[in-house]
Amino acid sequence: RIDNVTLTEARVTNDLQQATVYYTVFGDEEAVASAHRAMEENRGLLRREMGRGLNIRLVPTLELIRDTVPESAAQLEEVLREAKARDAEIAAQRDSATYAGDEDPYKE
Repeated sequence: RIDNVTLTEARVTNDLQQATVYYTVFGDEEAVASAHRAMEENRGLLRREMGRGLNIRLVPTLELIRDTVPESAAQLEEVLREAKARDAEIAAQRDSATYAGDEDPYKE
C-alpha cells in the first residue's frame, strides 16, 4: 500500500505501447522518497492490475513521473502574494505623498 499518492495524469501513446503516469505525493521529502521507491518497486504489479482492467492484447509499459506542478504552483502563489503586498505598500505611499515643489510647476 502506498499512502498520500495521487495520480494526476496519464498519457498513452497512439499504439498503446507506452503509458506515462504522473503522480504527486503529499508529505515531506522522506514521504516523497518512500512513495517513489514503492511506486518503482511495484511497477510490475501496477502494470498487471492495469492489464486486468483493460481489454487489450498488449499492456503498455509504465513510466512513472513525479508531478511537481503543485509545488511549483505553491511557489508561484507565494511570489504573487509578496508582489501584491509590495503593491499595497507602494499604493499607500502614493496616497500619502505630497509634491516636492508646487503642485503646478508650469505656472503661467
